[in-house]
Amino acid sequence: MNKLLSTSTLLVAAVSLLLATPVAAQTTVDKDAQSIREDEGAINKDNAAIQNDKDKLARERADKAADKANGEYGKQAVDSVKIGGTKTAKKEKKMERDADNKILNHDRNELNEDASKPPTQN
Repeated sequence: MNKLLSTSTLLVAAVSLLLATPVAAQTTVDKDAQSIREDEGAINKDNAAIQNDKDKLARERADKAADKANGEYGKQAVDSVKIGGTKTAKKEKKMERDADNKILNHDRNELNEDASKPPTQN
């Protein structure tokens, strides 16, 4: 009787392990997919911030042109400083977007690797 009980316990444990393995593999794929969604969201935010900087830069350049046309050299100098700051901010955001793109590519590669792996059996 004890031998039968231990055999059935072993069989139940083996079946449980087999059923749990695909779930664990799917969980890894789900985590990778979630990371990709988060990366895409970060890139979208970066793109929106870059577009805002482009719009701001256009306004600042128009202000500088107006100040130049009116002979207001002091304001023109201030506008030049603002333009420089906006250009720097825009470059920083582009670098951040590039980093987010690299992370996204890495996460996509991980997803492809995890999705192509057969479920492991321990």
